[in-house]
Parts: sequence; structure tokens; C-alpha cells
Amino acid sequence: MQCVKLITFFNILKKNLFFLASNVFLQKSLAMIRFFSNEIDFKIASPSKVKQWILNLINNYGYKAGNLNVIFCSDDYLLQINKEFLQHDYYTDIITFDYTEGDILSGELYISIDSVLANAQEYNQPQARELMRVVIHGFLHLMGFDDHTEEEQQIMHAKEDQALELFDFNSFKQSFSI
Repeated sequence: MQCVKLITFFNILKKNLFFLASNVFLQKSLAMIRFFSNEIDFKIASPSKVKQWILNLINNYGYKAGNLNVIFCSDDYLLQINKEFLQHDYYTDIITFDYTEGDILSGELYISIDSVLANAQEYNQPQARELMRVVIHGFLHLMGFDDHTEEEQQIMHAKEDQALELFDFNSFKQSFSI
């Protein structure tokens, strides 16, 4: 009788471990944050550190990470996207395409490194800080925050500042030789 109970216990344990492992795999397979560059030679420094920061932010807002692509590009490339997909004929630092479903955050962020560098100079900010501000700005858009009105812009800037406070810039050494 003891042997049967022990075998039953191990079978239940095995099923629960399989269930837990499947859920961990599913959660990890959902979290696909990838960085690319298009028409420029740019790589994000410490991609795993940046991904973890983004994942923490997403989780703090009650979302899970789905397929999330961050594409670094030139001003001209982003202007082309702005004209083609949004019918806007002006430069911008970021365009976000939102594919979020429910609480699974998915989308594409196109970020102009040219504009990031110009913004950093204009606002007298370190280049790495401005880059992370634009990155997090895109993720905030995916989570439903807008910046069309002055009030929305103030909220967006406050959320950006909160997120930037959580990033360790002391160990983040981004090179901007594009």
C-alpha cells in the first residue's frame, strides 16, 4: 500500500513539475524583445540589461512581453515610414506599431538614432539617457499612453522619468559611432 501511495505521489509531482516547466517555457517564449538596425550600423549596448529593464517595466504595468522589436534606423528611413504608413511628412524620433492583444504586449518600435542624438544635444541630455527615454517612450505607447495633448505629454514625461530612474546608467556604456 505504501508503495502505491509513493508511486501516486511521484506521478502527481511529475505532472505538476511538467505543468510548471511548461508555464515557465511559455512565459519565456512570449518574452521576445529583439533589437535590430536598418540602414545604419548601430548596436545597443548591454542588450540583456536593457531587455530586463523593459521587462520589469512591462510587468509593473500588468503586461506580459510578446513579440517586441526595436529597430534602430536613420532619420530618412523613419521619414519614409512616417509618410508611407501614417501619411505624415515630417521627421520624428520614434514610430510605434502596436500589435498588443489583451495583456500580451507586442509591437515594433522604429527609432531614429539621428533624432536621438539631435534631441540629446538640444535638451542637453547624455546620449545614452536620451536613447533610453525614446525606447521607453515607445513601450509606454504600447501600454496605452498617448502624448497628443499637453496633459498627456506631462503624464508621458513623468512616466519616462520614473522608468529612467530605474535604469543603471553607470554601467551602461553606449557607443554612438553610426
